Amino acid sequence: MKKPEPQDFGLSDQEYTFLVAERAKINEAINKLPAFGLLGQVLRAVYISLILGGFVWIIFSIIGYIIYAIVAIIGFEFDEQIPESISYVVFIGGSLCFLIYFLNHLFSENQKSTQYQKQLIDDKFQKASQYEEAISRYEKTQDTYWKSLRGIKLEKAIAELYNKIGYSVQMTKASGDEGIDLILSKKDETIVVQCKGHEKPIGVGVVRDLYGSMMHYGANKAILVCPAGFTKGVVQFMTNKPIQLISADDLIRISDGISRVN
Repeated sequence: MKKPEPQDFGLSDQEYTFLVAERAKINEAINKLPAFGLLGQVLRAVYISLILGGFVWIIFSIIGYIIYAIVAIIGFEFDEQIPESISYVVFIGGSLCFLIYFLNHLFSENQKSTQYQKQLIDDKFQKASQYEEAISRYEKTQDTYWKSLRGIKLEKAIAELYNKIGYSVQMTKASGDEGIDLILSKKDETIVVQCKGHEKPIGVGVVRDLYGSMMHYGANKAILVCPAGFTKGVVQFMTNKPIQLISADDLIRISDGISRVN
């Protein structure tokens, strides 16, 4: 399988580099926008406006009553309801002003979000994404890719692979899983999977433990994934047992089959 190049998708190397940088900037800008839905943002704007209007009301009420007290001491008399009426007007007016400001800001942010999304569906960004998907598929048909994966990265890659070939995949917790990393389901079949990102072929002790875990889970089958391969002892032990050994060559074959279908 030939390694994809940006030119295969109508892009030069410089154009692709530029698009990656631009996309990163756009995604960063989108992430800074409010995470609430439109209704949630409106309600939030109303809520903040009422709070700020309340603060303004309190401040102006205090100032109003101080002025009223000073005027009363001087001896000037006026309707006692005036300060209270003014404070309510201040509260309502202040709240409305804040609400108008926040709603204007809100719709401005939504307009920005729409513009950013339109930019990302531009033809050149689509070509960049298609190139990256092709590179990802290509890498998974390479021995070095699978042998470089360790821990959770290997588990996620295996989960993605089996999901693409029609299995429902559940990743187990880091502890208390009896050594099982994934549980695959399809119709009435349940398969437990253990992933080992070792540098060298693994020994029989691992497959013995996996066999016990398979019995514990009541699974139909077990899969042991180790891109680096397996010792002769492992191959001998799994004879006549419902255990499948998956090496880097097998992962390449599966990935290549998925690429041909897609």
